[in-house]
Amino acid sequence: MKILAAGKVRLVLSGLFFVNLLLVSCGDLSTPTSAGDSLSGAPSTTALTTATTSVPSTRTTATSSTSVATTITTSVPATTTPAATPPLKLTLTPVPVTVLSLAVTAGIPSPGIGATHTGPASLYPDPNLTPGAVFPGATAAEVCVPNYTKGVRDVNDAEKKEVFQRYQIADVPGKYEVDHFISLELGGSNDVTNLWPEPYEPKPGAREKDKVEDALHLAVCKNQITLEQAQTIIKTDWYAYYLKITN
Repeated sequence: MKILAAGKVRLVLSGLFFVNLLLVSCGDLSTPTSAGDSLSGAPSTTALTTATTSVPSTRTTATSSTSVATTITTSVPATTTPAATPPLKLTLTPVPVTVLSLAVTAGIPSPGIGATHTGPASLYPDPNLTPGAVFPGATAAEVCVPNYTKGVRDVNDAEKKEVFQRYQIADVPGKYEVDHFISLELGGSNDVTNLWPEPYEPKPGAREKDKVEDALHLAVCKNQITLEQAQTIIKTDWYAYYLKITN
């Protein structure tokens, strides 16, 4: 009897077990389809699917953010203004003009005003006392007329004496010639500022200067140079021209 009773108990327990399983299964089938309707709080299959499909959307947003960042980065050079190059500064240094350029033909030199003389100081008059003077309006046509100088020469003894006094030199006969610095045949005047006591010795002296005056007069009358150019050569450095025509 005990054995029969134990078997009935087991059978009842087994039946209750299967009933309990059936009830659990039915409970699962009646579970709400929404995660919010679930009593147990456990996510349903549909809820899991929704969560799964929302991940790509989140990744897409991240990718889109990366794209925007890239666009901003690459657009910076386009909006950057290059630094302006500072303008170049040029400093111009003026060059003083100390040379008179002469359009001289026949190989006549172009002397420089204010240049150092070629010869010793004794070959030239004091520029403060004898700067040189010409007849106003004198032309090449006039000075080229034969015997022109005979008609314009006018230096008396008083003027010659004044010349020696201005230079504080004794008038020793045969040692000096009261010379026209710019010669009469080149349009020079008889004014005292065009006269000076020129020595004959040592050479070159007064006679050598006469050769220069004759050569320049000939060049003017042949239209090789202008009268003004000949006057400038005498005033600047007559000895330099002397060396040219004698060498």
